Amino acid sequence: NYFKKNSNKINSINSVNIENYFFLRNIEIKNLKDKKEIYFLGENGDGKTILLQAIFFAFQQNYIKNYADAKFVGEAISYLNYNEKLNLNATDNRQTKYGSLEFSFVENIFAYGINRRNIIKDKNNKYNFMTLFNNKTNLNDPIEWFKELYFYELANDTSLIPLKNAIQIFHDILNENVEIKVNHKGVEFIEFGTSLEFHQLSDGYQSVLIWTADLITKLSKIQPNAKNSKDFEAVVLLDEIDLHLHPRWAYSIVDKLRNWFPKIQWIITTHSPDVIRGAGENAVFYKLFKEFDKKSQKNIIKISEPYFSENMTSEMLNTLITSPLFGINNARMRLFNQLKNLNTNDNFLYSRIEKMIDKYINANAGKNYYSVADIDEMIENAINEINHEENK
Repeated sequence: NYFKKNSNKINSINSVNIENYFFLRNIEIKNLKDKKEIYFLGENGDGKTILLQAIFFAFQQNYIKNYADAKFVGEAISYLNYNEKLNLNATDNRQTKYGSLEFSFVENIFAYGINRRNIIKDKNNKYNFMTLFNNKTNLNDPIEWFKELYFYELANDTSLIPLKNAIQIFHDILNENVEIKVNHKGVEFIEFGTSLEFHQLSDGYQSVLIWTADLITKLSKIQPNAKNSKDFEAVVLLDEIDLHLHPRWAYSIVDKLRNWFPKIQWIITTHSPDVIRGAGENAVFYKLFKEFDKKSQKNIIKISEPYFSENMTSEMLNTLITSPLFGINNARMRLFNQLKNLNTNDNFLYSRIEKMIDKYINANAGKNYYSVADIDEMIENAINEINHEENK
């Protein structure tokens, strides 16, 4: 009854104040309640993971310290007890306050660390947020989840999302490269016409399938009235979303997640400019960085001002990676030769065509005029030459 009385569901977080969580001495993040995508960037060792830990603790610290089973969350408890001056406070979209003096168990805030590939068949594993603190934590087995959806459907039980909806979600999120078939014999994954077992899928496919299925399992349990994935409401903290992902997939994955889970607020860390390029129109970005503190004579972590996606729509990849968010000095190849023309095309194919047209023009240096027909012919010849080279 105590938990039922004090449990809470939130639509989004609004603010977080962090004092003395390891080397996060004084971090304040605010005005987030209307932001569905919140990104934290920074170099290795600049505190992205511990920032997610602190955000999670700001909402769940009393539950973890006083009510969770220490056998499973002992490492998280030790983090909370590391500094007696620790002070974590937060508010949600309704301005409800959370902190060391308030108790409220937030049912629908979830956290996933970088180790998202360990699975367990026990679907009652309720401490899966521990992947953010311990690399040995297990998540729910997606195979068992697909089977459960199949048998629930046979029994006309609608307390879980429909199997068809689940298959559609993963077919889309996995870039339509993997077909999933579920029947009484089990679960089959088909890639390029070849039947595969789950462990034969790529690391990226396995990781995304595991943590996303785990999330839906948990959401179905606490929000049984949801008819499909678009009804789920939650806050999800996800460390290094781009882990194991090709740049093309990194670019599209958050957009796909937002499409299938529009009521979820995503709080994401990443190293990938492709993830940032794929951000939605109401996203906000922060950069974590080290700064030497003269008073303590130690490096501390600070956070940048917010950057908003609506102010970055005209950025190209070269200006993005050289912006303060990434801080790379330039976008050139390391072996760039100053004597050669710098390739500023925004498309590799166009770059190839341009080089071939330049070669044609240089071979006809005395010609001063090119008609539209001449130009079209040069482009056609360049494309034919590219096709010829690729078919060799």
